[in-house]
Amino acid sequence: MTGEPGVGVTALALRLAHDVACREERPVLFLSDHLRAEQLDLRLLSSIGRVPLREWSARPRPADAERRGRRARRELLRQPLSWAVADGAVTPVTLALAVSALAERAGLPPSLVVIDRMSAVARSGDAASVVAARLREVAVHHGCAIVVTETGLASPAAAKPARPQEVSQRFASLQPQLDAHWYVHRQELRDVDTPDAGLGEVHVTWQRDGATGVATLAFLTHLGMWASLAVPIRNGDGADAQTTFGADG
Repeated sequence: MTGEPGVGVTALALRLAHDVACREERPVLFLSDHLRAEQLDLRLLSSIGRVPLREWSARPRPADAERRGRRARRELLRQPLSWAVADGAVTPVTLALAVSALAERAGLPPSLVVIDRMSAVARSGDAASVVAARLREVAVHHGCAIVVTETGLASPAAAKPARPQEVSQRFASLQPQLDAHWYVHRQELRDVDTPDAGLGEVHVTWQRDGATGVATLAFLTHLGMWASLAVPIRNGDGADAQTTFGADG
């Protein structure tokens, strides 16, 4: 899963981890080398409780935000999500150990492992294709899916963004080891006057056993989360929320 800086790749990976944990009721491991566990918790609590990120840091915190935050934390505690912060390179060996430890602690192996930033495994010194092959071995051995994210493929100040197919070609050497490539794009990062403010696209540029295409999603800036356009956005109390696309979400 790739995209430009600030487009929301980590947010999409986090939403994916949360949804898989809820649907399959199996452990999910999220490895990050640039976010602390408490930062990941904060992002997820904001999306679950529909509490804008700025309200979390407000002192005193608004009563409604406090209430929704407590409810979101109770929900989060019931979900089999596990954070792991990578202080160094995430090698296939350290990943296998982390997966085994989680499986032993939870009583069953994780259904999904997310490595937030390819740079975390690239620092191991091996070629990307070699690392990808070893990660695939870990996935097959433990019966889990592995998602790896990467950003920084093009500067936000560049005249033109990298096209999805161009980005896909950069990862061509990895295709034998990977099942799919997603490219995340938000036009509003380059054009503040775009009519597509508050929307984003996920380009499936190639897939081993499935179709390719483009999915359009909503990006709620004030919550730092992605949402389906086909599903009503609800507040933490279950009521339909007013969704206004643009600078405030």
